[in-house]
Amino acid sequence: MIGRISGTGPLIDGQYRPGLPQAAGPKPVSPPAAAVRVTADRLEREHKAAPWAFWSKGSPTADRLEREHKAAAGHKHESKDAALEALGQGQRDKLKTVERYLRDLGASGHPEAVKHAQQMQGMLDKLLMQGKLEDLSAEGTTVLDEMAKVLSGSARTLQGNIGDWRALYDETGMTPKALVLQAVLEHLVDPRSIYQGDRTSTCGATTVQSMLAEAKPAEYARLVCQLLNEGSVETAAGDLMSADVAGLGDGADRRSHVEDLLQESFMGLARDLPEPRMSGDVDLTQFGDGRSGRTSRGRVGAAEGATVDEGLSAAQMIGLANSVMHGRSEAVSFEGLNPKRALDVLQAALKAGPVPVGVKGDPIGHALLLESIQGSNAYLRDPANPDGTPLIVPTADLIKETVFASVPGVEQSRSGTTR
Repeated sequence: MIGRISGTGPLIDGQYRPGLPQAAGPKPVSPPAAAVRVTADRLEREHKAAPWAFWSKGSPTADRLEREHKAAAGHKHESKDAALEALGQGQRDKLKTVERYLRDLGASGHPEAVKHAQQMQGMLDKLLMQGKLEDLSAEGTTVLDEMAKVLSGSARTLQGNIGDWRALYDETGMTPKALVLQAVLEHLVDPRSIYQGDRTSTCGATTVQSMLAEAKPAEYARLVCQLLNEGSVETAAGDLMSADVAGLGDGADRRSHVEDLLQESFMGLARDLPEPRMSGDVDLTQFGDGRSGRTSRGRVGAAEGATVDEGLSAAQMIGLANSVMHGRSEAVSFEGLNPKRALDVLQAALKAGPVPVGVKGDPIGHALLLESIQGSNAYLRDPANPDGTPLIVPTADLIKETVFASVPGVEQSRSGTTR
């Protein structure tokens, strides 16, 4: 039985990995990327077969393939004009404010700033086309609302706690405000890019962070921007989360400043929340009480005999998810479940979105986000993977190694009523 959901399995090539065997053969491309590639390949074949039809104005072939390609890329809108129209005038004005800031950043003359500004503008355009800029947070604010607050504020939590940020600017061309915007954009465009860092015990917090960025982009932006701008923020469930800045900014674990601060703040919040109801024969709180320390930075050592005592329990991880997502999820123990019943539980939970799972490890367990089950393989998001590629394992092995899965319950509004 594992001691904690606190980071990783065996150490492989200097990087911690859960104790799950990879599926045999070459890694399949993740479903969204595969869909885009297949659509693009088919588009090219049809163009070659009938270029006159493809390029004809209003051609059914061209229109259909363009729509399919946008859908495969996750685009909600047919054109940028349509996306801008959906925003409304007030949001368009805030979009211009953010874009003006990015232009000024790029015009600073710093070569790294120019590159960062171009990348950030590209990510902003993608969020616009995907419709994510229209999403509303628990307070009714949008991603652009929260970014505008950062630009009009000071990002003081970062500015006051990352050491010599002027030296950081000299190296990267990035101010604290730019770092906040960059992290929000990157995480919303690609939640898989969110990384728990080297030798940390924040896999549970990082899994919740990645899930929130994908499911509720505006709420993610609200938590990040207000935490970094003000030093504290209320979650969707009304729980107060304070910024954990102890040890922030040394970069030793390869997390960004924003990943570091949000994950550690999530850990602190999770330890202080009431634990949610458990389901099954096993008391999931036995995985660890998660209260032996107040920070998780650099706590999972690579050396033999290193002490690992800072991870969240399964109950705390799910309590955290319920607080930031304002849901009523509960953990289902896989202890004693037959494989068919376990598969049924996972497939039913996947209908509502990615599913947090805890797997066995040696010597400790690991939290992952199950994205899909396709055929005989399971696709998982591994917070310990710095390049964000999916972990693909045989479904039978995942079921055998899974200790618990988080099953969604009823989502609540901020006032407590269901919706």
